[in-house]
Amino acid sequence: MHTVELDGYERYWKFPDLAELRFVSPLGCSAPQDALLVTLQRAWRVATPWSVSNPEAGARHEFEGVASSDVGARFSVAGVEWMEFTVTDRDQNPLPDGAS
Repeated sequence: MHTVELDGYERYWKFPDLAELRFVSPLGCSAPQDALLVTLQRAWRVATPWSVSNPEAGARHEFEGVASSDVGARFSVAGVEWMEFTVTDRDQNPLPDGAS
């Protein structure tokens, strides 16, 4: 069983009829690339395809992924049009002051 916690919920500033939800889940992987593989295996159950990047290559072990209906992603959850994930080796909330 995988632990997933709701970390934040707010209306999307640009389109108030949409909502942003933030979930966190420890993956229990020792290497970031292993965590990325596990994340992608789970993410593909929700949406395909995903665009994956390493925004700060070399600086830290962090990967980001985005799936968007605007660029052809298909979602298995009705009403979802856009999703992103971040895989990081940091233990703390990556946003300042707990913002979401």
